[in-house]
Amino acid sequence: MCSEEDAISAAGQQQLPNLERVAPSTPRTAFIFLTRALTPRTRKLARRLRSQVNDRASFFVCGYDEQNSVHNDAEFNAHIYNRRDFDRRFSDCHCHYQASGTAWQPIPGRIDLVRIAFSMDHPEYDQVWVCEDDVRFTGDMGDLIAALESEDTDLLTPYLRIPAKNWNHLKTLQRNETVIVSHDSPRAFMPFCRHSRVMALKMLQEYRAGLTGHFEYGWPHVAHQHKLKLQDLNEAWTKNRGQPLYSACHNDSMRGRQSFVFRPAKFFAVWPRQTLFHPVKPASVVLKTRTKPFCMSLFWRVSEQVPRPVKKIVKQLVGL
Repeated sequence: MCSEEDAISAAGQQQLPNLERVAPSTPRTAFIFLTRALTPRTRKLARRLRSQVNDRASFFVCGYDEQNSVHNDAEFNAHIYNRRDFDRRFSDCHCHYQASGTAWQPIPGRIDLVRIAFSMDHPEYDQVWVCEDDVRFTGDMGDLIAALESEDTDLLTPYLRIPAKNWNHLKTLQRNETVIVSHDSPRAFMPFCRHSRVMALKMLQEYRAGLTGHFEYGWPHVAHQHKLKLQDLNEAWTKNRGQPLYSACHNDSMRGRQSFVFRPAKFFAVWPRQTLFHPVKPASVVLKTRTKPFCMSLFWRVSEQVPRPVKKIVKQLVGL
């Protein structure tokens, strides 16, 4: 008699499910709140989002926990995956993320495995919204979902653009350890996005065929190469509401004072209304991301005159 682990491993090796879309007359949508820990802060946000989206989508809490410290949660329908889950599900894939010569790691760059695992577990959902726990929308999330329901697309995501030649993750996209050179495949920024089940399973298929790389380049590349439907989130929202959903950077660094960026972090998001913000972090994290670059610069300028014990204490205080 086979064990549960054997059954999961066998399921990971079986043929891909049918990639045909669910008929438009029977749409099923899920909303994933993606978090690394169910803290009082993230629980409060999850409750608010659940109350807003319940009429439009099935609400789930998903995440990755290396220590497997979160199990079944009484309040939320939680799907918390760990390294063992990924090893069993994706053992035949080449989906490691090569950053600075390191082995594959779910965070950063490989957290899309949670999205793929969810679509494998839930074939009943044709469309899946993903919202990381540091994303805020200064409106009703249910209204946002409703406004974009009619957009027939496989990947609806912010920042669809051709990457700059010096983009950090450009050369991570590889097939069988050969760097993929593409001059027309876009990249994306995906803390908040919507993808189809077809898209998720196509990524699984590509990972099994030898594709690897940062997922925010891999997903748009695969969609583009396979003629799946790609759409920029800001363009879709502007078409429906006549104004942008977020203010965006016009450079490839994704750093600036706009509402939806990679960094620096923000204390809160209140105004303007109907706007998407990222990243919104606890005050301790915000202060660290804003002060650390300055502290590093100042520290190294005077480090030659600072005694080693003092230097060690300062480094610990500012997190250098």
